[in-house]
Amino acid sequence: MVTLKTLIAPDDAAFGLDPSDKLVADPYQWSGDIDANMELYLQERDGDSDRARRVELDQRGERLTERIAYELSPEKTVTYRGLAY
Repeated sequence: MVTLKTLIAPDDAAFGLDPSDKLVADPYQWSGDIDANMELYLQERDGDSDRARRVELDQRGERLTERIAYELSPEKTVTYRGLAY
């Protein structure tokens, strides 16, 4: 099983993954954007804006998971929020 955490540590030979540089960089960007959204929410305390941003981040996470599954191979199971891709 491959998780975003696994992909973010691609230099660990035990995982045996060989993702493209972009596929390694994108989860870091996505993770940073999640952190930035939380900081923004803590400043604004605007629940509606936060929910809209989280929906967009979740959709990006799903698309990223699909890309990871496609790039790594059919032998790998990639999960996001408990769903296998």
